[in-house]
Amino acid sequence: VVHNVTDTVWGVVLLKHDAPEHLTIQLQPPILQPSKEGTKEQLECCFLLMDRLFGYGYRRIQMAIDSQDKEKGKLALRLGFSFEGTLLKHNIVKDANRDTNLYAVINTDWQQGARAAIFNKLHGLTALRADQNNEKLEEEQDEKDRVLAQQKAAETKKVA
Repeated sequence: VVHNVTDTVWGVVLLKHDAPEHLTIQLQPPILQPSKEGTKEQLECCFLLMDRLFGYGYRRIQMAIDSQDKEKGKLALRLGFSFEGTLLKHNIVKDANRDTNLYAVINTDWQQGARAAIFNKLHGLTALRADQNNEKLEEEQDEKDRVLAQQKAAETKKVA
């Protein structure tokens, strides 16, 4: 995570357990400078990554968080993740059992409102409307391109 004005590194967000054959991936909670924890920037870096992953066609993004880490659990919920359960004694960390809370968000939830809700939190209603209008225009252009490609393929068949 790099601040776009100062080019200073604020932290890192990691992806694990990428399973492209199942279109699933695990997002690790971001590791940021302490002053950036719980900020809009933390939310936005995760939002941008999640939006890109769903744009690539992933169907499920999950987060596995230490059950003792309440702040990361709140972040998962703010990002539209749903709590799925707890894996008891999932890991051993510093010679102690660690329970892991699982959270997940799926592409249909993202498309049906989670994305818009987070975008609105980050940038406001005016920017959300502009973003939605841009999405609509992109979809219309994609449809035009698809129709033109079909017409060109049909014309090529006629000539051949």
